[in-house]
This record gives sequence, C-alpha cells and structure tokens, in this order.
Amino acid sequence: MQINNLLRALRKHNELKKDTERNMMIGALAKKKRRKLGMTQSDVADSICSISYLSKIETNKIVANRDCLRLLMERVNIPSWEINVLENGTDILEKGVSCIYSLDVAGYDEIMEDLSSVEGNQCVDVIKLGYYILKNDIKNAKTIIQNNLELTSSMEDSFLYVFSYFTSEYLYLVKDYEQALLIANDSSIIHRDDTLKTLFEDLKFRIYASTKRPMEAAEIYRNLLHKYTEELEVRRISYLIITMAKLALNEGAYEQAIMLTYSLDSFGEMTDSSLYNYIIGSSFFSLKKEITAKEYLEKIETTSPYFDLALDKLLKVLPNHEDFIVKAKEKSITSPSPFLDIFINEQMNTVKASFYNSDAFESSLSNYDFYDRIFLLRKKSRYLMSISHYKEACLINETIEELSQRFSLS
Repeated sequence: MQINNLLRALRKHNELKKDTERNMMIGALAKKKRRKLGMTQSDVADSICSISYLSKIETNKIVANRDCLRLLMERVNIPSWEINVLENGTDILEKGVSCIYSLDVAGYDEIMEDLSSVEGNQCVDVIKLGYYILKNDIKNAKTIIQNNLELTSSMEDSFLYVFSYFTSEYLYLVKDYEQALLIANDSSIIHRDDTLKTLFEDLKFRIYASTKRPMEAAEIYRNLLHKYTEELEVRRISYLIITMAKLALNEGAYEQAIMLTYSLDSFGEMTDSSLYNYIIGSSFFSLKKEITAKEYLEKIETTSPYFDLALDKLLKVLPNHEDFIVKAKEKSITSPSPFLDIFINEQMNTVKASFYNSDAFESSLSNYDFYDRIFLLRKKSRYLMSISHYKEACLINETIEELSQRFSLS
C-alpha cells in the first residue's frame, strides 16, 4: 500500500480549523443545497431568519447561532447525520478514539447507528475506519483507506491524525510492520491528544514485539504499564502483559514469561485462556518440566490457533497419541493451517516436497507473525535437507536470513 501522501500530509502539520470556520462551512453547504433544490433565499429564510441574515451566513460574513443553522439546513433537506457530523465531527472522532482506547465495541456500535449507511463523507469515512479496525474487518478498512489516501493533503488535522492512526493499525493487522512504524514515528509529533499519543505508543510496542525487538518493546512497555495502571485500564494492562510474556517466551526468557503470565491472575479471567496456557505450558516444557507443562498444554482449546503451535509439545506430554492425532486431523478439515498439515504428514510419514511448494503453504506464510513464519520455513528447510535437496534448503535459509535482516534481527 502506498502511504507517501499520508506521510507528506503528516509532515505539513497544519493548525486545526476553529469551530467558527466549521460553522461557515455549514453556511456554504446550505447555499449549495438551496441552489440544487432551486429554492430562493426567501424560500429558505421564511419564518427562520431575514433574507439578509441568510445571505451573510451563505457568504461567510457572520457565524449564525447553532439553532438557526440547524433550522436552515433542515429546510434544504440536509440530513440530521450530516448536520451532526459538520457540527460535532471532531467530538464524534474523539469519542471513537476513546472507545478504541477502552476497547469498547458497544460504545462504537452506538456511534455507528446513524452513520453505517452514509457514503462519500470524509469524516464519516474516518469514523467507519476506526470501527472496522476495532472489529478486525480488514476488507472494509482497506477500501476506506484506499479511497482516502489521495485526499489526506486536504484533511484538517483532527481527521488526519486519527486517520493516520487507524491506517497504521490496519497495516499492523496485515503485518506490514515497516509501513505501520513509519506512520507511527511520523505521528509522534502529536502533542494535543494524549489518548492518541498513547495509542501510537501501544502500536509501536506491538510492532516491536512482533518483529523481535525486545529492548525497544521493553522500554515502551514500562511507560505504558505505568500509564494504564494509573488510569485503571485493566483490559489494556492484560493485553500489554500477555504480549510481553509471549515476546519473552519467543526470546527464550522462560522464567520471565511464566512470571508475567502468572501476574495476569490478579486481573481476573483471561479473555484468551488458550494463550495463557500456551505461554506457561510452553515455557515449562522448554525448562524440561514436562509434568507441569502437561497441566497447561492439555487445557488449550482445540479451536485455538495456539493448539496448532503447541502440537509438537502436546505430542510429547500427552499419553494418548492416537486420540490427539485424530483431533488434529478433524481440525485440519474445518480450520486448515500449515502447522496442522505438517504435523499430520510427519506423523504419517507422508510429507512431500510438493506440500511445501504448494500455493496454499506459500500464501499462508503472510498470515503469521515473524516467529511463526521462521518456524514454518525452518521446517521446510529441514525437510529439504533430509531428502538431500541442499540447494533448495540453502535458498530457504537465505530467505530466513533476509527476513531477519529486514527487521534488524540478525
């Protein structure tokens, strides 16, 4: 996705428009609508205000009071949602950002009630984009971003910064970490909205955690944990800690991973208990404490993606291998993944080069984070080595090295 226009707009950093300017925009819109309907100023002003007063509103010579503007706009058939957006667009955006900060889906549902069917309005598009990001609706989010990227130079700052945040979150969701980080860094000049600044820092933390940058992640982690604790944002604290615990697990800091994950007990039941059990179980497994690992790994729900990641460990700690393989096969039918396919094929000694070279395997790599992609590629490399396809294995190892260098991970 080309984000150059968005980056250029961010770097211009124009001043916010004042509320009075927004009211004048409403007057200009009323004039445009009046002419489209073929109405005279007398038709519109009748029983609302004088013709001269309306003329001054339409030519931006005065700022009318809010009640008068609303009556005039209703007279020229401007819908209530458009009046609301023009008068309160920035406030609605701020409420949307607040819902995202608090992970309040129900609150955002309320915002969207009057706006879901509205098309072609830039402010509404930005509001919708936030909703799609909160809902992980990648397809609709991409459409809105593509429709508005060329228009960012004309966005007022209150819309531009929120649009840039939502766009960077979209890029994070599709695992385009480099471009997401570019936007987050260029938006760090924001100083008006503490909530948006914190959300950008939260995003940068997740990018660093996803791209194996523990030092950068840890630095942001400490600041965010302090802020979220002060504001009692329990859901944000839980997500922050579990992300750091997963990073610790992937970095081989198993005791730290266990300690961080156990600390979540004080925040109540985990939303994703399978992730909780995966981190603790995998950490104990790596510490050679297989009996304790079994207690946690066997609690992972079969429907969870962490079931796929824990397959090799589960096979070693669970006594009934046949039942376990049957579960894996059943899941591979309803929710296929390379992890399941590799596991099943290895158990049945039927792994073939054609499996690793299939379109399904290659396309699936983009759906996983750095660690999981490396895991799958190494599996492929080891298989190719086992059948003496050394040249192909070396190419895979070069891909792994290139991926590492791309994120400065070597």
